[in-house]
Amino acid sequence: MGYQRWYLRHIYAIATAGAYASQWLQNFREFPPSQKPGSFNLERVMEAVTRGAGDGRAAKARAGGVRKQMSGKRNLVSGA
Repeated sequence: MGYQRWYLRHIYAIATAGAYASQWLQNFREFPPSQKPGSFNLERVMEAVTRGAGDGRAAKARAGGVRKQMSGKRNLVSGA
C-alpha cells in the first residue's frame, strides 16, 4: 500500500522522466554509436597484467621514454 500511494503522489515525475528517457533513446536511431562497445573480460585483463609485469622490460622501456622526454624538457628550460 505504501508504494502505490508514493507512486500516485509522484506520477508527475515518473511520467516526465519516462518522456525524457524516450527522447534520449530516440537519438540513438538518428545518431547510432560510432564505435563498437568494449567487451571487458577479466581473464584477458589478468593475462595482460601478468604479461606486462613479467620481466619488467615494458616498465623499463616506458621509464626510458620518460627519461628521454624529461631530458628534452630540461634542455628546453636551461636553454642548452
